[in-house]
Amino acid sequence: MAIEPTIVIAHTEQAGSPSYAFDESGRLTAERRFWCAWASGKALARAYKGGYNDEGVLLLPALFPGETAVRCQSARVRGIGAIGAADDEGLATYTNAEVVVTYGHSTATTTSEKDEAHSFSGHAEYLTLNPDNVLWWLTEQDAVKADDAPGKLLQYMVWRATYKKVRTPPENCKNLMGYVNSAALTAAHKPHGLSGWTFAAGTIRLDNVELAETQDSLGTLRWDITLTMALRPPDVSLESEGPAVYGTATWNHFYPPGSAIPERIFTSAANRYDEDRFMAYPEGNLNALIASIKSG
Repeated sequence: MAIEPTIVIAHTEQAGSPSYAFDESGRLTAERRFWCAWASGKALARAYKGGYNDEGVLLLPALFPGETAVRCQSARVRGIGAIGAADDEGLATYTNAEVVVTYGHSTATTTSEKDEAHSFSGHAEYLTLNPDNVLWWLTEQDAVKADDAPGKLLQYMVWRATYKKVRTPPENCKNLMGYVNSAALTAAHKPHGLSGWTFAAGTIRLDNVELAETQDSLGTLRWDITLTMALRPPDVSLESEGPAVYGTATWNHFYPPGSAIPERIFTSAANRYDEDRFMAYPEGNLNALIASIKSG
């Protein structure tokens, strides 16, 4: 999540600044000119332009005063006064610096999640059905034989969530692949604008995790982390069964022979009433995984 910058570096605005204009769409463009100590010029320009700070927090470009959608587009520095001795990097030094800040229209906000990207796409898996004494061909009313290999397509969605410029990828990135969510996805971890979507427990399967090296605006090593998750939707064929059944299908629900209602599979070492669930997909805390990535 991005935050608004707080600029504490001492600087003063020059005479004739600010200047601004309106383009043909009525949008404001502007320029401001500041003076500051030469040693502070680079830091002041960076503070107005925004970017990732030393703690890995994304700072938004500074807003033009009185505006909500006009932000710094560029900031450049030039020396003012007599040229001095070169610094340790061999660059000339000056007494003061002029920092020129230009502004233009921007859609960036603290809630726009510029450091995240999400996509959803439809997919399907082919499932072979159990034909033993439960499936019948309509025309001949003959039982379907195993060699007939009937099947159905299980429709679902693939959600790819990319979290950018993460400092330290959490270890569970590699430990939770193949797991399903043990609890419903909380509002804080849903994609921006999809707060009304339901991600019930057991319906998100973490299929893959990709980590790619990148750099932030300071040139520091960061990671882009992409989670690929399979979302199992409610089984609409069960809607007539009522709310007690409709929507209960998770990745750990399966269809018993002769039944249209999915059930969990149980195994027991003692008797049939022990509820030690056998999980085709183990349950994991995906809420904690996403939270650790977003705070990393």
